[in-house]
Amino acid sequence: MAQIHHPREIKEISSKGKELFQKLDAELHEQYYGKFMAIDAKSGDYFLSATMIEADTQARAKSPDVA
Repeated sequence: MAQIHHPREIKEISSKGKELFQKLDAELHEQYYGKFMAIDAKSGDYFLSATMIEADTQARAKSPDVA
């Protein structure tokens, strides 16, 4: 079941996700340009795929209780 987050938690999760993306983008940009990425802001795990749905599905498969 998906977790419900308060607005403050959403801002913190969003900020952490943006920070992780910026670090990963520098490392992965050239090789994976055009791919979609789903990031688990708590664990730092990330999932790359040709479609947004596939990346999201991979992330949810690894952590089904994380929204």
